[in-house]
Amino acid sequence: MQKSPKNRYIRISSGFTLIELAIVLVIVGLIVGGIIQGAELIKVAKINSQIAELKKYAIATETFRLKYKFLPGDIPRVYAEPYGVTPNITAWSYSYSSSSLQNGDGIINNRGCAVTAPSCQLYSDSYLFFSHLTSAVLGSWGTGASGSGGFTIGTTFPATAIGNGGIVPITYLGKLQWSFVISLQTIAGTNGYWADISTSGIMIPEDAYMLDQKIDNGMPLTGVVKSVMISGAGAASRIVADTTASNCMTDTIGTSYNVLNNFLACKLVVLFQ
Repeated sequence: MQKSPKNRYIRISSGFTLIELAIVLVIVGLIVGGIIQGAELIKVAKINSQIAELKKYAIATETFRLKYKFLPGDIPRVYAEPYGVTPNITAWSYSYSSSSLQNGDGIINNRGCAVTAPSCQLYSDSYLFFSHLTSAVLGSWGTGASGSGGFTIGTTFPATAIGNGGIVPITYLGKLQWSFVISLQTIAGTNGYWADISTSGIMIPEDAYMLDQKIDNGMPLTGVVKSVMISGAGAASRIVADTTASNCMTDTIGTSYNVLNNFLACKLVVLFQ
């Protein structure tokens, strides 16, 4: 007996077959997999871009040193002005009075001035570093200090390629080498001490590990890429080796990066000779 149109309609609209469901699941899986893979590719691209930027800073700095015989930010005023690399006269009037700033000692100092002046701390070697490179036409990373002071990402210091924070040049732990600290720069005060800068990290440990592994050895406390933190308060604050556990690192001795932590827990220093 022939089935009625009603019965035929019910059979057709009763749902997907197993084959159809399997095809849908495969398509969904491919889409999700593509999204995840795309996100990973974007992350790797940002880290590679950050490494490339750091190399550009290193090349520009070495070129500056070969041409002017001093590091940017540390070049004495008497040598800087004839070359036109003085970014701000007000800044020089503050910082030149300090024996530890712009004295040509090969150290990128982030300490304050020896005199009392508005936002004097902000006219350190670190603060003038990128504006010197820009003035010397070796890049376009910083427009220099202003009389009112203040750290500004994208102006005083270049922003990171990974999307958080900025790159601050310093000489790490007083050694005669210079460093770029990949660190969040949110100023809470006007003195420019490291303690005035947010202690938050700017990258998750997995990304820090990836960057470290590409440049160095993938270990947080050895080699040229190190996990760091801010220690001390006020003028005594310093960038030092990380000693905290369960944040950026798995333990206090830096056995490995804590890649299971998905929070922005890491600040890094990248050392260059």
